[in-house]
Amino acid sequence: MAVVVSRGLAGQRASPPAGARRRPQPRPSPPTSSCSSSYAGAPRYVGVHAASERVTQTALDDVAAEEKYARLVIKKAGYGKVVPVADLWTTVFLEYYYGLTDSPSLARRLNEFAYFCTMLNSATTAVSEEDSFCAIALSEEKNSGGLVAGLAARVLTEANCGVFFREKEWTEMLGGGEFGVPGDSLSLLYLWNFGVCLEYRKRGVATSVMEWVENEARARGVNGTGLFVYRNNRPAISLYEKLGYRVVTTWVDPKWKRQAEKGQTGTERKLLMIKEL
Repeated sequence: MAVVVSRGLAGQRASPPAGARRRPQPRPSPPTSSCSSSYAGAPRYVGVHAASERVTQTALDDVAAEEKYARLVIKKAGYGKVVPVADLWTTVFLEYYYGLTDSPSLARRLNEFAYFCTMLNSATTAVSEEDSFCAIALSEEKNSGGLVAGLAARVLTEANCGVFFREKEWTEMLGGGEFGVPGDSLSLLYLWNFGVCLEYRKRGVATSVMEWVENEARARGVNGTGLFVYRNNRPAISLYEKLGYRVVTTWVDPKWKRQAEKGQTGTERKLLMIKEL
């Protein structure tokens, strides 16, 4: 006698009638992923716990898109997010630094990871906590695992601009120049680090995050926003220009000069980009 099998509401096969012979069902294969994470269920990005895996993307914020990423929650984060954000930044930095031609050693990953942890932990030491913060973007997509992007920013004034800027840049180019206000009246929300998880790039995440940053800057009453970007990171530069940023100066980073001499042209030079609000 034939056994009729129907599908249930959730797509599962209904139980056969009593006495019918059950066919053995194959075990489901475990999910596969090309990346690993330091916490369960997280989006796919290569962290310090996956040192042997090749990074397959370039440009830390190569996420230019026509439409904003709608299902995103952006909020300020406490010290409990230091580890996952530092893990993400480590991946983003080494991915851009090494590109597709080489793989960093575990020691190098751990060194950069420790550096970013230190930077995040000490983010509020140079200026007051009200003017320095870390923020994260979380996905509302089902089973996404949460973390999509992480950033850190500081409000800079003439009193503390030396944290990231040379005096000449602040007083001559920014103060009274690009912004049209005296250096002692200028304030800037400076985005000093920003990274997007691998699988969420080119989905408008950076656009949404940057708009959130600008709204935060307006709420704080500063004159504008600013950031540094490597001159050969064309996708990022194009995105920032699209959002209204402009290049005001070029800064040579001596730390990467030797690497540039080995063929990574452009990584030794950063462009300071600002947007007046």
